[in-house]
Amino acid sequence: MLDRLSAGPARHRPPNGLPALSARRLRSTWIVNLLATGISPAVVATAAGMTSPAGLAPYHQWVRPLPRKEVLRLLHGHRR
Repeated sequence: MLDRLSAGPARHRPPNGLPALSARRLRSTWIVNLLATGISPAVVATAAGMTSPAGLAPYHQWVRPLPRKEVLRLLHGHRR
């Protein structure tokens, strides 16, 4: 079944000269989006099948820094 899933992007033909889908680029986009929302790198690495969050280092260049207010909220936790 995994073979059929990974072959999906190869079968897709985008119209009007758009670039072909790439499983590697789709995975990279997914990882960057997870990191950008503030999800723990340990959780992202596990979900991506990596043995360590260190494998995420190349993706951090594409993650925009969180606004200071959001960083403080995450550091202090949710208060009611």
